[in-house]
Amino acid sequence: MTFEPKDHFQRIPYEPAADGRVEMHSGLSRHYPTLHANLVAIPGCSREVGVIMCHPASNFLSHFLLRALARAGVPAMGLNTRYASNEPALIMERAALDLGTGVRWMADELGFDKVVLLGFSGGGSLASFYQSQAENPTVTATPAGDPAPFGDADLRPADALMLVGAHPGRARVLRHWIDGAVLDESDPYRIDPDLDLYAPGRAAPLDRQWVARYRDAQLARMRRIDAWAVDQLDEMDRTGASDRGFVVHRTVADPRFIDTTLDPSDRRLGSMYGDPAAARTQRREVSPGSPRSAAGSARGVSTTPTRTPSKI
Repeated sequence: MTFEPKDHFQRIPYEPAADGRVEMHSGLSRHYPTLHANLVAIPGCSREVGVIMCHPASNFLSHFLLRALARAGVPAMGLNTRYASNEPALIMERAALDLGTGVRWMADELGFDKVVLLGFSGGGSLASFYQSQAENPTVTATPAGDPAPFGDADLRPADALMLVGAHPGRARVLRHWIDGAVLDESDPYRIDPDLDLYAPGRAAPLDRQWVARYRDAQLARMRRIDAWAVDQLDEMDRTGASDRGFVVHRTVADPRFIDTTLDPSDRRLGSMYGDPAAARTQRREVSPGSPRSAAGSARGVSTTPTRTPSKI
């Protein structure tokens, strides 16, 4: 007799931030801090090994891998962090603590002998960061200077880590995707026409010297945004403000989207959002939305100093 996997939704209490920051839209959720998860498993399955998946801000409760793993006899749980569907507020260190809450829930409450982290897409860097701190906690503060006491969090390391379709990290994705032609962050239409990736007549294969200049312009733009964000952290301390929202325009402009001879593979032309020229000016949440999240997103990319050392 063949059994189909069943959903088992979980409500997992967690410790919210004590600094008063609004990390989720729901007032009810702020009063009753709960992480949501979905364990997908075949009835009567073994609890010897379980898989957990999590993304910093996306909803993984119905991820397509959950049922595939369950059908193969491996129970799998998708976990949402406190920042699900609220990416502008994301602080990666706190998302990692949420993942730790989920790992411990699988072991202590659901009874799995071994817990395996599966990092998919943006969950790859989150899972890797979590495991590093669970095994050897060294981070004590975020790049913005907020406390991140991993050493006091009693994290349970996962028993194994898998990376599937994972990208190299949010900072590196944005560094390669951001539009290097933008000259003024307050006016996304003010661009350097010579660096416009989608200018009429620009065709593949792209001139490699032009690509090098464009990559330099992308990094220079990242550094300008980073420097502004760090200045804003000091300004918020001066004024007593909690945070400040801002928009990073034009973030779908990687030359590899229009030239498959760059980083050759069997991919098709275009971006994950379809036509990259159109997607460049559409709303999305690839980029940070506040100085605090920007300081964290810059880690490992910009040489602009963060407000305080990241203490890694």
